[in-house]
Amino acid sequence: MRAMATELDTAKLAEQLAYGRIGLGIALMVAPTLAGRGYIGKRAGDPTVRLVNRLFGGRDVALGVWLLASRRDKDAFRTAVAVGAACDAWDAVATLTTKDALPKVGRFMTAMTATGAAVAGALALRGAST
Repeated sequence: MRAMATELDTAKLAEQLAYGRIGLGIALMVAPTLAGRGYIGKRAGDPTVRLVNRLFGGRDVALGVWLLASRRDKDAFRTAVAVGAACDAWDAVATLTTKDALPKVGRFMTAMTATGAAVAGALALRGAST
C-alpha cells in the first residue's frame, strides 16, 4: 500500500489552479453560452452575458498563463498566485452579495468554487513564501 502524502506541494497546487483557470477561461471564451449555462441558467445566451463570460474567460486565461510562465521567478510566481487568489476572493464576495443575479444553484456553485480557489491560492501563496 502506498503511503499518503503528508505535505502539501504548494507549487503543484498553484499549477493545478492555473491549468483549471486556463481550461475554464478557454471554455468561456469559445463557448460562453454552454460554459455559462451551469451557473447562469437560461440567461447564459443573452448577448451581454456572453460578452461578460468572454471577458472573464480572457482574464482567467491570462492569470493562468502568467502563473505558469512565472514558475522560475519566485517573486513573480508569488505575485501571480496572490493576484489570482485576490480575483477569486472578489468573485466569491461579489457572488454572495448580489443575491438575485444568479439562480440559487448557480450562486451556490459559483460562490463555493470561487471560495475554494481563493483558499487554495492562499495555501499555495503561503507555501511559496517559505
